Amino acid sequence: MKTHQSRERGATLVEIIVTVAVLAVGLYAIGTGLQAARVGGSVTKRTATAQLIAGNVLEMLQTQGEELRPLLQGRQSVVIPPQGPKVWQSDSSFQWTASVERVPDMPLARVEVKVSPTKGAPETALATATGLIVLNEGGGQ
Repeated sequence: MKTHQSRERGATLVEIIVTVAVLAVGLYAIGTGLQAARVGGSVTKRTATAQLIAGNVLEMLQTQGEELRPLLQGRQSVVIPPQGPKVWQSDSSFQWTASVERVPDMPLARVEVKVSPTKGAPETALATATGLIVLNEGGGQ
């Protein structure tokens, strides 16, 4: 009677070490990718919030066109607020400034609102919104 001996054998130590190394590299790559996605999402949220604030400030200034006329009286342009960047009321991590420039021979002013982080230079704008403000007939002159 013949007996069949199986020629199957288990994995060698070298094969196991290579497998573990490949898995470790793969898991590290996945972890790095997840970290980058989390950071990217945070930056996107911050930029979107800044853009929303810039749009809100622009709209606020557009509704106050008559109140801006005295600020432009005798001037071609003005910065609002005059004392420097203003912290946004509902999120103190953002501040804004607006430059208002009269459009020649028209009762309009061009407005550029810049939103930046409160911790950092106001010149580092996260978002910018531009638009026009109707001053009224006569252009405030």
